[in-house]
Amino acid sequence: AEVAAVDLHGKVAMLDRDRSYHRSAQYANVSAAGAVAMLYNSASDGDLIQVGSVRLDGWSPLGPIPAITIGNADGVMLESAVKAGKTVHAVIDVQAHAEPAAGSNVIGRIEGSDARGMIVLGAHYDTWFTGSCDNGGGIAALLAMAERRMKQGKPRYTLVFVGYDGEEVALYGGYDYLRRHRIVGRDPILAVLNFEMPSARDSSLLGLAHSNHAVLDDALKAAGLNTDYPLYAGMELVPALFGGLIPTDIQGIYRNGVPTASTAVDSPWYHTVEDTPDKVDSDAEATDADGFDTALGMLLKDEP
Repeated sequence: AEVAAVDLHGKVAMLDRDRSYHRSAQYANVSAAGAVAMLYNSASDGDLIQVGSVRLDGWSPLGPIPAITIGNADGVMLESAVKAGKTVHAVIDVQAHAEPAAGSNVIGRIEGSDARGMIVLGAHYDTWFTGSCDNGGGIAALLAMAERRMKQGKPRYTLVFVGYDGEEVALYGGYDYLRRHRIVGRDPILAVLNFEMPSARDSSLLGLAHSNHAVLDDALKAAGLNTDYPLYAGMELVPALFGGLIPTDIQGIYRNGVPTASTAVDSPWYHTVEDTPDKVDSDAEATDADGFDTALGMLLKDEP
């Protein structure tokens, strides 16, 4: 609606990073509306630059228009000039190329006693820069869950722990797992728990999205995870907010009908060089691991 009200033909569109609207959807909208280029204004303090793919719909690195990300200080300066009625002229030249490569999901299993089902837990391990919150923290939670469950003996259902690759590029790891294990392999996947950036210091948003599925919802609430993550909402709201996307690995398997849940928190250092280990809220992460382990225990007791 905002784009429809503005004449962008022949102009450079500058957009602020909006945590509730994915950059790839913003890019698609302004390019379709006639913009000749996009400036993406970071939300981090100072002039920290936030990076991230805006090409989630194909293999080519080149989209319909060039796009670059700029620091917030520079963005504020340009925005103030425009609002003051000054002429702002930008020259943007983007040279992009892609080199084909192979990614790898890392998968571990604890075989269960009941062949009728399995529960998948996952987190992507590829990052921008150090990527401690996004998504080193997710991998830490995944390994903690695997370590706990290894010590508890054979579970009722097989537990699968997946470290996804290629999430930051275009959710490739999640879709590869979906194709191999759900579509082709016909694995009896009962539920998927996804650790996407489960904790961060100074976070202003703590979210847990879940399928509209009573058993999963009851387990998450009984474990207190709706309190740990105050933005506790149905997964169907995520694409409604993000321009059609669920921007993490469970997008495909959720749309395939498998009950899923995924964490998501915000961070002032999201996708910047400052997303370092000290930015992870370790205490919160430990509490959340306890909660997810409790929820997992309840899921393992339920009938398929």
